[in-house]
Formats: sequence, C-alpha cells, structure tokens
Amino acid sequence: MTTITANNSWVYRPMIESDYTFWMECWKDYPLSPEVGTFTYDERLKWFSARITQNETGTDASIKSGYAMPNNQPLIRTYISVNPAGVAVGIRVYSFEVSGEAWVRADIIHPTHRGNGYFTDHKILAVGLMREWNITTIKGWVENDPTFSTIGLVKTKLGNLGMTVSASAKNSSDVALNSAGSSVSLDNLSITIVQCESLKSGDSGWADVTFTVS
Repeated sequence: MTTITANNSWVYRPMIESDYTFWMECWKDYPLSPEVGTFTYDERLKWFSARITQNETGTDASIKSGYAMPNNQPLIRTYISVNPAGVAVGIRVYSFEVSGEAWVRADIIHPTHRGNGYFTDHKILAVGLMREWNITTIKGWVENDPTFSTIGLVKTKLGNLGMTVSASAKNSSDVALNSAGSSVSLDNLSITIVQCESLKSGDSGWADVTFTVS
C-alpha cells in the first residue's frame, strides 16, 4: 500500500494491526457515536477490525486509475499521520466511490496531541497521497458546530480558500449521535486539490516541502 514521506520528516502511512492501541485511544472520546455516549470498547474494536480488513481489500492502483464502485461497495483506506519525532498523531478514513473523488469518512487527532497545531499538518500531508491517487475533489460531512475547536478553525481556513460548505445540509444518522443520543446538524464540505495545494503553498512550514511515494 502507498506511503507518503515528506522531506520535513512527516509520514502518511496505512494503518496496520500494531496501531491498535493508538486507534482505541483516539476514538474513546470522539463526540459522535452509535447510541448514547461515546464509542464503547467493543464498538471501537469492531471498527478497527473492519478498517484493517478494508485496508487489505482491493489495490491502490485501482484508485489511481479511476475507481468505479461495483455493487455499491467502495474501497476504504485508513491512514495514520506520523510526526517528525516518529510519533503517530492522527487518523483519517477515506472511501472511494467515484473516479477522482475521495470522501473523508472520519478524521481525528489523538487526545494527547491535540492543541499542538497538528490538524493542519495532518491535512496538508494528505496532499501527497491525493496527488499520487489522482484525486481532484475531497468531500466530507462535518459537524455544523464542531466539538473539537481545531476542526472548526481548519474548516474556516479552508472556507477562506474557497471550499464549498453547504450549511446544515443534513442531520447525522443513527451511527453518529451526540452524547445524549441525538442527531446533530452536519455541513457537507467539498474542496478541490487546487485549493488543498493553496493551503500547502500558503503555509510557511509546508510551502517548500516535497513528497516521496513508496
């Protein structure tokens, strides 16, 4: 599977089985989950197992060449952002349903590493992967009023670059409820790779960074 290495020592790699503890810790306090409260241990375990299986299903070459979803079954990839100290800090889950498009299905920074500005690094690092996979548009559903403040800040930053935001586009489903067991208002976000490149080129720490694919 594809790994992206930046020359500033950030790495973007597929999640593997040894990331189990990191995964479990990341989602323990995630604000949206099935039923009431946050994700239970069993729910996190089942989700991890599914994501490992999906990472081993299909080929990255099919994404790059223009994946056309058969039988309503998208390819799904889960990636880990690793900082220059070699520490895993973030997780992102993608699904591929239409050629040239990537849906961000989940996105989080580990509780220990929140507040360090890593969410912007986490997003810009993905530019290397989107280039390699010939992705031209990235889409996702995000809380209208994000629980994690950093997501709200990055949402504003991307909006200033021209990202399309459909306010209150829908309410979350039964698999994404708040701690009271109620659905929340979600925005539909859509950003082009050109706008992502603008985020990279406008960031002093990333503007001149190059990526290696392996």
